Amino acid sequence: MVFFKARSSARDKTSDDARVAAIVRQIQDVRSGVMKERRGLERRYADFVGQASQLVDTGYEGERDDSAEQQLTKVESDALYARKRLSDLDRHLESLDALSERVKVMFDPIDEIERLRKR
Repeated sequence: MVFFKARSSARDKTSDDARVAAIVRQIQDVRSGVMKERRGLERRYADFVGQASQLVDTGYEGERDDSAEQQLTKVESDALYARKRLSDLDRHLESLDALSERVKVMFDPIDEIERLRKR
């Protein structure tokens, strides 16, 4: 007679935990990429602000030449886009953090066999 032999619940838990850890690591890798982009954008944003300050210091509207006005308009536009992108990246980070936590909950192994045995 042949009997069915199941793996131990400890081995199943180890396998499940390894899968969850792999998913969480991938999410953390993506999060690291977002953070790297955010840090670079923050540095460029600080440059935008510095450029805008220099351009503003060159005179009031109407007193600047057209080239300086165009540069100021471009820098302002770039700065507004950078602020929007920073906000987008913050939302991405929040979503990745929530996803990481959700994965841990979704794949929290429920040892069905042990639960059934206790009945």
